[in-house]
Amino acid sequence: MAGNDVRDAASRIFGLLSNEEQRKRRLAAMMDRLQSNGWVNPQPAVPVRGPTVANAADAIEARLSARDTLRSEAERQLESRGGPGSSGAIGIGASADDDEVPANAENSYPIPPRKPEPPLGPVPPQLPWHRDLQDKTLLPLESVRYRYQDDWGKGLWRDPRSDGRLHPGVDIVTRPGEAVYAPMSGTLSISDAYLPNTDDSKGKAGIRKTYKAIRITDDEGRTIVLRYVKPLPEIWNLAAGERIEAGAPVGTAQSLQYLYPAEEKGGNRITDHIHVEFEHQPRARRDNPMPLTDEWVRRSLEADAQEARHARRWPTGRETEPRDR
Repeated sequence: MAGNDVRDAASRIFGLLSNEEQRKRRLAAMMDRLQSNGWVNPQPAVPVRGPTVANAADAIEARLSARDTLRSEAERQLESRGGPGSSGAIGIGASADDDEVPANAENSYPIPPRKPEPPLGPVPPQLPWHRDLQDKTLLPLESVRYRYQDDWGKGLWRDPRSDGRLHPGVDIVTRPGEAVYAPMSGTLSISDAYLPNTDDSKGKAGIRKTYKAIRITDDEGRTIVLRYVKPLPEIWNLAAGERIEAGAPVGTAQSLQYLYPAEEKGGNRITDHIHVEFEHQPRARRDNPMPLTDEWVRRSLEADAQEARHARRWPTGRETEPRDR
C-alpha cells in the first residue's frame, strides 16, 4: 500500500476512534448518573483482551513516523555524498545513524542478469510471387507497351473509370489482327471477354459477345487472362484440360473500335489493346499483374534496343533472327 493510501486509512481510523471516544464518554456519564441514584450494574466490566483499534492506529502512526524519519535521513546522506547518482547510496540494512556507507551498498538492490536471447538463424528469403513466373513466361506479343492515357481512360492497375470502377488489370497496346501468344504453359479455356451488360442495347450486346478471353492456368493454379483476343481455329478445337506450351500462338488481337465507338467520345478513338489479368487461383480475386508485366515491358525494350544496335551495325537490311520473346 502506498504512503498516501496508508495515511488516508489512518485518518479514517482516527475519525472512527474520535466518535468512539465521544460515545464512551456519554455512556460513562450516563453510568455515573445511574450509580449516583443507587443503581448497581449486574454485569461487571470485562477487561479487553488483545489489541484494540486504538493499538492499530498507534502502530500505523508509528510506522509512518519511522518511514518519514528513515526517508529524511537517507535524503540527507545522499545529498552529503553527491546526490542520488553517486556511489554512496544507502542499501538495505544500513542504519540511519551510520556515517559510513556499507561496502555492499551497490549490491543492496541486485539486478538479475538479462537472459541472453537465442541467436537467430538465417532467415530464408521469401521471393515474391512474380519472381518464379518471370523465368517461366514469355511475351504475349512481339512488343509489349502499356496503354497510357487516352480519352477513354488509362490502362494501368486500379486506374479509376468514369463509372466509379477501378481497372482490374493492365492494358497492352496492340494492332488489330496482331498475333497473340501463350505467355506460359498450362491448360487453356475460352470464354466471353465480359458478362452481358443489362444497359446495353440489343445491337451492343451482340457486339460485346464477339469479344473473347483466353485463360491459361499453370500446374500451381496461377492464371493469366488475356481479353479481347480472337482464338485461332485450332485453339477452339482443344479438348477440355488439354495443355498448351508457352510461346504457342493462341489468337489475334481484336479491334476495340466497335465496342468503344469514337462517337461516344467526340470522335476520339480508344487505343486498341489486349487486357491482362492475373489470379493466384482460377476464378479467385484478381491481383496486381504489374510486377509480371513490368518484366515483359523490360524485355521488350531490351529487344528493341538490340534490334536498333543490329540495324546500325548492318544498315543494308540483312535478315535478322526472330526476336526472343
